[in-house]
Amino acid sequence: MDTDSAAGTSGRLGRPTMRDVAARVGVSQTLVSLVLRNAPGASAETRERVLRAAAELGYRPDTAAQVLRRNRSRHIGVLFTMRQPFDVYLVEAIYPPAERRGYHVVLGAIGAGRDDRQAVEELLAYRSEALILDG
Repeated sequence: MDTDSAAGTSGRLGRPTMRDVAARVGVSQTLVSLVLRNAPGASAETRERVLRAAAELGYRPDTAAQVLRRNRSRHIGVLFTMRQPFDVYLVEAIYPPAERRGYHVVLGAIGAGRDDRQAVEELLAYRSEALILDG
């Protein structure tokens, strides 16, 4: 990672933002957003420059911000124990169909010192749209 990746082009510490990518390329933040969402409106050359700058800076989308903007999390919460081999198989089997439908799996484990109520509360805090309860 180069030196201005950690601080971003704006000079502040933290993860790089769309603003940092836009500054690196010399385009608007709106145009960067279009490119990163794969929406029409940017030339092939600009699209390539934006994607290259995002990769160089180590930009990653902020999923929490996306959840707030679209008012949907696209999260499926899975509550499971770590006591049975079946639990592992179940969790592994949930990922492919969830991803095909555009959902992310959020895990909440029950274990020593962590009961089901705590795990469910955490899954709800991630704004899970559905819960799968195992165990």
